[in-house]
Amino acid sequence: TNPRELKKKLIVRDGSCCARCGRELDFDSCTIEHIIPLAYGGESTEENCVILCRECNAKASGIKGYQFESYIKELIEKHPMYQNVCTNVPLKGTKVQVDIICEKKTNKGYEKYIIEVKSIPSFTRDRIFDVINYLAMCKEEFADAKAVLAFPGEISEQYHNLLSKNNIIVWDKNY
Repeated sequence: TNPRELKKKLIVRDGSCCARCGRELDFDSCTIEHIIPLAYGGESTEENCVILCRECNAKASGIKGYQFESYIKELIEKHPMYQNVCTNVPLKGTKVQVDIICEKKTNKGYEKYIIEVKSIPSFTRDRIFDVINYLAMCKEEFADAKAVLAFPGEISEQYHNLLSKNNIIVWDKNY
């Protein structure tokens, strides 16, 4: 998508307001911010972008891996397609917590998402199976939810296929 056209669409969708501070913006005073940062391979799509004022955008640059979960949460909270964003939600009868639970607007209403955020650049086979088992446990409590693995690295095609077979959506640098 052409950046100018994308910015116009985001301004209309987001009501000409900065997704962080709420300041009213015009075309020249806003910047495009990516939910999955370009540095991590995020794309310039409406689903992955919000508008920010220049001051808030400057604060967002240079994100570290340990800040990835907070960053994803903050942008999901401000994104107009998402609502009811909660973090560290405990699963009943366990000590396990879901990183992020939210609802995403679709043509048919809202769909629940459970998001496991990993701030690591790559995965081993054991870690992939840990994520699959963890999200399967989460889906026992949130049966109708879509499961998502979000992280700043890149998943190999083999692991991506394995996650897909287990109905897990991948938000990696290729998202």
